[in-house]
Amino acid sequence: MFAGIIGSKYDPHVQILKKKLEDRGCEADIIDLLHTPLIFSKEEITINEKMLSSYDAFYIRQIPYLIPPKFFKKISKEEWEELYLSLIHISEPTRPLYISYA
Repeated sequence: MFAGIIGSKYDPHVQILKKKLEDRGCEADIIDLLHTPLIFSKEEITINEKMLSSYDAFYIRQIPYLIPPKFFKKISKEEWEELYLSLIHISEPTRPLYISYA
């Protein structure tokens, strides 16, 4: 089995998952979308010099986005904090337990 783990190679949760998969005989590849380009062609999408279709499974820890929400209008600090906290709560099940919202 060949699995892709989408997240940062510096994330301890990603490192643990990679080790656990490899301990079970699975080849695991960390895909850091902030630092790894996706290469699109008419036939295939390539990442880490491997075809996306060659992966048997994906584990998603983190998917970055590059355009901030509400990019087209100026917002106050309070509006940004409210929006940011709502995004944290949406993704809460994937966040580590040690993150504080205070």
